[in-house]
Amino acid sequence: MLLFGEAFEAHMNCVIDILEKFCKISGQQVSQEKTSIIFSKNVDRGKGDRLMQIYGFKETHVLGRYLGVPMTGRMPRINDYQYVIEQVSSKLMPFKPNKLSFLGLVTLAKSVIAATPVYPMITASLPKSCLDDIQ
Repeated sequence: MLLFGEAFEAHMNCVIDILEKFCKISGQQVSQEKTSIIFSKNVDRGKGDRLMQIYGFKETHVLGRYLGVPMTGRMPRINDYQYVIEQVSSKLMPFKPNKLSFLGLVTLAKSVIAATPVYPMITASLPKSCLDDIQ
């Protein structure tokens, strides 16, 4: 879950209030180990440190991935999708191209690409160089 707010105590109190209400309704609890804050570059370092100290959250600079898609806040780069290229490559490597007919190679490639994580490929534009590597 991602919650957004300005780096002010009043906004943090609002976020905490929302989390508490969510926990009360759902029966779930906020995991301190999994909860983190990311500050924009415009937030003063001292203000960020105070907010983290008050609420006990740790800071992160990386949002991670959601369903395999990197959440970077910028245009995707080839490094963000290197795992897709490696996955396709590792599944095709064991097969020798000279041992299969052209139709066999096409069928193999289709089945391998169909088994790769398609969600990242349909939710964001993969860089052309990444598509070229897969090709």
